[in-house]
Amino acid sequence: MTSAIERPPPASRPTFLELFTSSDVDADAAREVRRRTTWTILIVAAALRLLWLLLVDIHPVSDSYAYMQFARNILDHGVFGWTPTEPTIYWSVGTAGIIAGIQSVVGRDFVYLEVFNFLISMASVYFTMWVAERHFGWRVGVVAGMVMAFWPTGILYTTIIASEVMFIALVTFGLWLVDRPGGSSIIAWAVSGVVWAGAIYVRPVGLFVPLILAGSAVILAQTTWRRALVRLTVAYVIALALIAPWTWRNYQVFGKPVLVSANFGSMLWMGNNPATTGEYQQLPDDTKGLSLIERDRQLGDRAKAYILEKPLAFVGRTMVKAVRLHGRETIAVHWNKVGITESFGAEAWNPFKLLTTSFWYLMLGLSLVGLAFNFVTRPWRAALFNPPLLLWAYFTALHAIIVVADRYHLVSEPYIAVFAGFGVVCLLDRFRGRRDATATASE
Repeated sequence: MTSAIERPPPASRPTFLELFTSSDVDADAAREVRRRTTWTILIVAAALRLLWLLLVDIHPVSDSYAYMQFARNILDHGVFGWTPTEPTIYWSVGTAGIIAGIQSVVGRDFVYLEVFNFLISMASVYFTMWVAERHFGWRVGVVAGMVMAFWPTGILYTTIIASEVMFIALVTFGLWLVDRPGGSSIIAWAVSGVVWAGAIYVRPVGLFVPLILAGSAVILAQTTWRRALVRLTVAYVIALALIAPWTWRNYQVFGKPVLVSANFGSMLWMGNNPATTGEYQQLPDDTKGLSLIERDRQLGDRAKAYILEKPLAFVGRTMVKAVRLHGRETIAVHWNKVGITESFGAEAWNPFKLLTTSFWYLMLGLSLVGLAFNFVTRPWRAALFNPPLLLWAYFTALHAIIVVADRYHLVSEPYIAVFAGFGVVCLLDRFRGRRDATATASE
């Protein structure tokens, strides 16, 4: 009588803890746990943001008020400016243009902007997890996702009309498109051109992000320089073609083909003049009669002359501003003051500021730990030229050269979350290694 062939029992599904703490779990058996973990993080992130939206309403102040005013004039008069008779080139059109686009389709109720903010915030959480896993492994992706899900400022920004959340979502989406093992296809880079155009419209600092990512891929041997050049050219051609109509508008209205906006010279002057504080500064009275473009040019020239006059002072000032850029995080509370007062009372301002700043300092500290482990434990190319580090460094350096404020470090928070996640995972591994060594020695 022939005995039945015994089949090996199916591999048991590992628990999340087993998967997170072990390096030898079967990949197929772990796939379902990883999928469930991703969904759990996204559900938690969604719940926290929806709760905030239920408790607090949008009340545009400061830059948010400006964006709403610009969007209103775009819709009602076809003019981007403070009034129908005052077109501007000082501000970037992207944020107001997106708001106007949404309102032209679904109406002007703030609830639609809240839904939009919610969706792009959730997208940023997911793409940050993906970037972290891509460069540092699944466990770092989990921690980075949790950091983004619970980040108080990210939650509070769902009731703020601002460029930061839009820019973060666009850049991380672009990363997801083009930052692939072995290099992304030319189709992905072509699609990314549309994304980069959106990012540049929102904040022109996005102009050099594709170049940084392509350079990273070449240095990390993920593609050849020829392939990278072709893909980069395709992306820039598409992006600049989509921006060209606005450049033409600037030429028609202001007489010069400015790409998106004319404010870099002014911002450079704010951060580099004898009376600078390193932060936003009122423009000098003697420029009030100038056109917006001429004012920006003259202030840029003054700033450059001041820098060249005292180059060492410029270096020192820039380094100090790079540190100050990461000094606090209360902007989301300031721009939600009216809503927080309505829902919780004015006495809640300081507790919310304490919450946002404390979380910020904790994540910044963990990210610095992650940076240290990055330089010590990884090959030098991967340590120095990974996209999260390059983008954090790029945004920091750019603002340190001009002006700083806590809102300007927000665009780096996905990459800070990545390194905070790497720091946590490395610390856990060190602790587990010491614990295992102690247990072995005691046997």
